Amino acid sequence: MASDNNAPRFYGDATGFKSFFEDVETLAKRAGLSDIETIRWAICYAGREGEFWEHVPCYANYQPAPQPAPVNQPAPVEPTLEEFREEVLKSYPHLDSDWRYTYQDLKRLVSKTQECREMTRELFGEYYRKFIILSLGTRGHLPGRQIVSFC
Repeated sequence: MASDNNAPRFYGDATGFKSFFEDVETLAKRAGLSDIETIRWAICYAGREGEFWEHVPCYANYQPAPQPAPVNQPAPVEPTLEEFREEVLKSYPHLDSDWRYTYQDLKRLVSKTQECREMTRELFGEYYRKFIILSLGTRGHLPGRQIVSFC
């Protein structure tokens, strides 16, 4: 099932992280899966990245209780999907939504656009939208000296 063309995929990119987990969660809810079952499927769907995810502390430290469970032992606490998602996200600092884009991304856009000799209204609109996305993706502001360098 994980190899199905319609199965969720995660490739380690910023734009796909949130949608990957949303897709997995949607499918899990439809199937009536618990959080721990959903985590197992997320690991499976993540492909090679999933090999690392198996070692995320909240999942790696979870040991299901033997059956039948001992009478005087508390049941192990299953990680929630949200806990798992947050721990996985910590392993990808470049995916932090507050820092989705860097100053260098913005510089590359401006530099690439400076090479354009004739800019149509359509190209200008595309540049403008990308500029806004990149500048707001660097926590909504750039230090003053960096803003001056674009003027």
